Amino acid sequence: MTRAHPLIRLEGVERHYDDGAIVALKKVDLVIASGECLAILGPSGSGKSSLLNMLSGIDMPTKGQVYWNDLPVRSRKEWAVLRGSEIGIVFQEFNLLPTLTALENVEIALIGHGISASSRRSRAVKALERVGLMARLDHLPNAMSGGERQRVGAARSMVNNPVLLLADEPTGNLDSVNARLIIDLLLGLQEDTGTTLVLITHDENIAARCNRCVRMKDGGVVEDRLQVPQRQSSKLDTGK
Repeated sequence: MTRAHPLIRLEGVERHYDDGAIVALKKVDLVIASGECLAILGPSGSGKSSLLNMLSGIDMPTKGQVYWNDLPVRSRKEWAVLRGSEIGIVFQEFNLLPTLTALENVEIALIGHGISASSRRSRAVKALERVGLMARLDHLPNAMSGGERQRVGAARSMVNNPVLLLADEPTGNLDSVNARLIIDLLLGLQEDTGTTLVLITHDENIAARCNRCVRMKDGGVVEDRLQVPQRQSSKLDTGK
């Protein structure tokens, strides 16, 4: 099977804390191709979140190198630029600003990109429409359910049309119904746009819905395999 060109590549990446007393990642070699739908699977403490921090540049490796489109990314400034234009992140804790509406929480991701106020608003509205939240544009986070807040987070992560979308345990704070809706939404967005999707999860059922599964244990990759995804469908509840 021939894969697309590597979008992001890790070579010998390690992450140590407390002067080496804690090793969160151990000699991780990983290549993620453009357009892949990949699950990173493992229990708590296996290194999943540390790996996501390397893929997004939120943290830097103690050893090894991360490459973006075959070019080494060496500084936090370079990573900040990539996160602003090429990388979207869906967080487990939603990370919405409590004093801003759903629309404003999405729109804020476009500030600083030379986009006019009217264009920012238009793009934010379209992103929220895409996740079925047209009825919640002016709602503050505390007036929305957990599932709705996570859909705002998904809209915010996609409004810049990223080439890499990282989702860090996106269903961790949701009930089973909303968890299913969020995974359907993220997989649907990946299929529609061709963006590269990396799902961090401990859930075997979620991992089974991706084309590739990377399993982690004790900070290292112990399995990396392609698979036939178990795709499902679910009509998105728009809240209307």
